Amino acid sequence: MKDQILVYPIEYKSRRDIIKIKPLMDLHLGSKSCDLKAFKEFIKDRDENTYFYTNGDLWDAIYFSDKRFKAGIQDNPIDDAPIDEEIKEMVKMLAPIQDRIICIGHGNHEETIVKRNHTNMSKRLAEALNVPYLGYSFWFRLHIFHDTGRVRKVDFFSTHGFGGGTRTEGGSITKYSKFGDRFDADIIVCGHDHRKQFVRYPIMSIIGEKEVRLIAKPKMVCLGGSWKKAYLTDACTTWEETKGFTASEIGGITIEIKVRDNGVGLNVSM
Repeated sequence: MKDQILVYPIEYKSRRDIIKIKPLMDLHLGSKSCDLKAFKEFIKDRDENTYFYTNGDLWDAIYFSDKRFKAGIQDNPIDDAPIDEEIKEMVKMLAPIQDRIICIGHGNHEETIVKRNHTNMSKRLAEALNVPYLGYSFWFRLHIFHDTGRVRKVDFFSTHGFGGGTRTEGGSITKYSKFGDRFDADIIVCGHDHRKQFVRYPIMSIIGEKEVRLIAKPKMVCLGGSWKKAYLTDACTTWEETKGFTASEIGGITIEIKVRDNGVGLNVSM
């Protein structure tokens, strides 16, 4: 149920441990411009403190009846059930990290399939991996604990994103920073714009009852990156070219969380 927030427990062993969260989004599997090799390397680069979740557009999901379909740019399987085959391919690819996936999100490309074909690829992926499906926009809380009783919480708000993308470096991060200020979460993650960026700033708060004091609580707004190339080396024309978008920086982000005495330290590596 949407009114029940997912709480995901993570145990750490040492104060030196860094919890790593890798959001996966905007792969666009099925497009000729999908850099599948880079994506596989990204999920392969992990340790015992690394966790994942998906945030939509794992598939390009553009099939023959779609007005956006163009044979030269699609790389869908030749089969009479391409949706089923692409779901199976994604399940096989994510199975090695199945026990490390926090949840499955949903994107606008998958939502088009819901409207046109009446099947939810994201939800079917979640069911196949036995992972919670949370939809297009969702919250979850990390319950980070140690056997000594020390507990820290980190709240995420994640959405696939909205709008038509931006053509300047500051456009997307400004759009989502303004949007994110309406949501009380430690970390806000957005996709859709195919950019790798983040901004971190303090949120001033009053805490305590007997002893009231002012604290600066860190907040981050992150754009999660993409594995879809905007330009190809052959003569095939991409959608991004026709819209005047700049080249995409391929890859994703890693959110790093370190337990501190007064809370948690937040950082992003790219």
